[in-house]
Amino acid sequence: MRTFAILAVAIASLAGCASGPPRPGKAEIQRIDRMLSNAPGKAQPSVVVAAEMAFARSVREDGTADARREFAAMGASEPSMALASVYDTKTVWISCDGTLAITRGQFETPQGEAGTYVTTWQWQTDRSYRWIAHDMIRDAAAERRLVAARDADPDDGAIVVEGTPTVEGIVSECIPSTEGPVLNPAMQSGASRKGAMTSSDYTLRTYCDEADGVRTQTAWYLENAQWTQALELAVPTDERC
Repeated sequence: MRTFAILAVAIASLAGCASGPPRPGKAEIQRIDRMLSNAPGKAQPSVVVAAEMAFARSVREDGTADARREFAAMGASEPSMALASVYDTKTVWISCDGTLAITRGQFETPQGEAGTYVTTWQWQTDRSYRWIAHDMIRDAAAERRLVAARDADPDDGAIVVEGTPTVEGIVSECIPSTEGPVLNPAMQSGASRKGAMTSSDYTLRTYCDEADGVRTQTAWYLENAQWTQALELAVPTDERC
């Protein structure tokens, strides 16, 4: 596993002029290559974040229906709440081969809702990322901060970030083309559920569980030949995995 601090201002150039799922040009690809020169395999966390930024822009400019049609993969689960207009990516986990990625960060809606989101992205045959699962949970403290920020500057609708914004990019350890290390008990219990997803190289896995009106997303990545839990997000919702 390797971790990279990705400057969001560099990623913004990828998403700023994209229409639909971003396809970086030669100059942008070279910039990513320099930024992630030590990234193993085909993993490019910057491209995932660029897709997420383009998705948020599409929600704002085109509406939720068009944004979902453009960025949701076939068979994607229903989001746990209405799509947000701002996504501030904090961390992206990506498989060594780049076929599966998971992002986590903060969201905002025009209605003043704010909180934490988790999105699972799949690499498509058209060489773009589309999301297959998207969950959000509101946070009262984040909503109070958002209201205070908007009261202080009503014309500013964006998340306020102190200093130079960065995104933590975590790339799973690369392994030979096998099924990887033995699953631990927690992973074994989720592997057979319909919401389970695995990267093509078996280095990143995500599971979905639903019980008593709560949908829980968990994710695991490969580190030092062992499975390490990346995240767990439990969201109250009637939507199924």
